[in-house]
Amino acid sequence: MSSVMITPLKKASENDRGANFGLKTRMRDDYMVIFRKKGTVNGNHYHLGKNPVKNPEVIVFLSGEALFEWREPASGEPARAELKAPAKIEVWPNVWHRLTAKTDIVFMEEGYLKPEEYEEETVRVD
Repeated sequence: MSSVMITPLKKASENDRGANFGLKTRMRDDYMVIFRKKGTVNGNHYHLGKNPVKNPEVIVFLSGEALFEWREPASGEPARAELKAPAKIEVWPNVWHRLTAKTDIVFMEEGYLKPEEYEEETVRVD
């Protein structure tokens, strides 16, 4: 099994007002909505998976285009995917990952950690 799973969201319907997409999550009631500018880099870290919010980390990519990179933990092999919204990304613990915005982007992360919880859970890679 891959340490990262990227799933395009399925279009439920579309009309002259726009489109509706279905999304299955772990039914959390807390999300972070994140706005990033073109050219910014997010992540460049991995999570330990001690906190259930990051086991796995679930990112719902809502708008824009980005490059998502990760490293498979078993082999150390790099991997990458070009993202176009909408999509759901699941990242398992101990998987280094980085998201580079090719356009202005909006995404949600399932769950919310207090700053001290986030620091205990996250290992930054420079």
